[in-house]
Amino acid sequence: IIVLTVVSYIYSRSLLVSESRETMLAYSQKYAADIETIISQKMNYVEVSANNISKDQKRGKDLLDDLTYLTKNVAGGQDFFVGFSDKTFVDGAGWIPDASYDPTARGWYQGALGLKASYVSEPYITTTGNSVITISHELNYGGRSVGVFGGDVSMGDFESLIKGIVVEETGNAQLVNKNGSFIVSDKYK
Repeated sequence: IIVLTVVSYIYSRSLLVSESRETMLAYSQKYAADIETIISQKMNYVEVSANNISKDQKRGKDLLDDLTYLTKNVAGGQDFFVGFSDKTFVDGAGWIPDASYDPTARGWYQGALGLKASYVSEPYITTTGNSVITISHELNYGGRSVGVFGGDVSMGDFESLIKGIVVEETGNAQLVNKNGSFIVSDKYK
């Protein structure tokens, strides 16, 4: 009877662990797809906008009007902006940086240079104190790189999604980056 009990316990435990892993994997895949969808939608806005700005070689008021429109009307987009290679910065939310601000030194700017696709930054805190990721795309006027178009996406979209996940009544989800650092977590901030 003891041997049977031990075998039954081991089998039951193995079955329970396997079922839990499968459930967690299914949750992970579903929510990873949701996060990818959010990022893909924002990437589309950035790519189309960058291509339109490049095609029309916009500067000045026309560029500011476009950036302001995008900032006010794109759901989930917190701010849209352009940094030019001459260190000029134009912001759709109306933020005017001080003279020391150099957009060309920013990760969102450097990451997009030379890419044929959009660049997605690691999460960071903006100069205005918001937690965001930036999706950016190089601008080319007449085939010449002139700067980078970017859009900030609030981490709030991801935090709401992740914090709303409940696994098996007591479990929760956390979002980590490719290096294993926690991005969204109730336990690790």
